[in-house]
Parts: sequence; C-alpha cells; structure tokens
Amino acid sequence: MESEQAMYCLGGQAACIILEIANHTIQGASVGDSECWWLVDGGFVDLTAGQTHKPLLGDGAMPVAFGPFPAVGRLLLATDGLFNYADIDHMIEIASGSDIEEAARRLADLPRLPNGEWPDDLGLILADLESS
Repeated sequence: MESEQAMYCLGGQAACIILEIANHTIQGASVGDSECWWLVDGGFVDLTAGQTHKPLLGDGAMPVAFGPFPAVGRLLLATDGLFNYADIDHMIEIASGSDIEEAARRLADLPRLPNGEWPDDLGLILADLESS
C-alpha cells in the first residue's frame, strides 16, 4: 500500500515514444508497450522493436534509442490497444491507404468489439513524412 501511495505522489508509470524529425531523418527513443512503425515499400520497420517493456517511465525505465532513418514514407505510432488486437497485414494495408484521415479512422476501428467498445486503451498517430 505504501509503494502504491508513493507512486501516486510521483505521478505513476507510463509508456513513451519520443520522436525527432529533422534534417531529413527520424530518430527517437521509446520504452513500454506502444510501438512506432515506419511504413515503407509496402512493408514496415518496427522502430521500437528493441525497447524494454518494463520498467516504465516513473519506475526506473531506460528508454532505448532508434534511428536515424530517412524521413520518407509514413509513420504509425499506437498503443498496445491496436497492436495486440489487430492483424499485422490488415494494419499495414489500411495504414498504407492514400487517404490518411480515412486510414486513421479505419485503424482505430480494427480492434473495436461488437458492442462498440475497445478491449484496451487505444491511441494512434498516422503521419506522412516528407524529406525536405
């Protein structure tokens, strides 16, 4: 009980992905169970594949760096509420669609249950990259 109270006072725990997109490159660091995929050439590279899932921020986490990678293609960042409940091939197909807003809506609906709820928390960002 004391450790739970101490954690509450310190702000709790969280997964985190931090990205920097600059000078024609993507780089960042991550920890936890959210993921960041770089969609390119009909496939993807999981930029967060090397991250640790535990401990989380607020509990001694050591984020793992990734990159730099060229700032081209598309990025999909999402919580485990998407990645744990949706088919990978279906996610790539939808995320690669030409209408990015429609693709984001369809991705968010993938794990939706018949009653309209989601089985877990869900947050996602789908972003086009341009090398400038």
